[in-house]
Amino acid sequence: NRFVWSMLHMRPGLMWMGQEAHGIALFASKKQELVGHLTGGHSGGVSCLVADDGHGDAEGEGEIPMRKVWSGSNDFTIQQWLVETWRSNRPAPALVSRSSEPVVADL
Repeated sequence: NRFVWSMLHMRPGLMWMGQEAHGIALFASKKQELVGHLTGGHSGGVSCLVADDGHGDAEGEGEIPMRKVWSGSNDFTIQQWLVETWRSNRPAPALVSRSSEPVVADL
């Protein structure tokens, strides 16, 4: 069993759940399904999550810029996570394509 210690919801529908063990679980909130786990950032339970404001572009194109999320743990560490969002009919951003272990979720 994994106890949830913290939660964060991000547009366009990604729920982050900081857990007692096993890092951070990512859920597609509209589909209500698990889409991946972020591990390797903490050796203890994730007790807090916070995101930058990421209000989207000023032109109203509906695009969401790269976001940052920070997680804090009872192992006395803070981890920064980068979040890229793009439309499924477009290619993945270069940062995602170059990443060795990206978590990609179709929301």
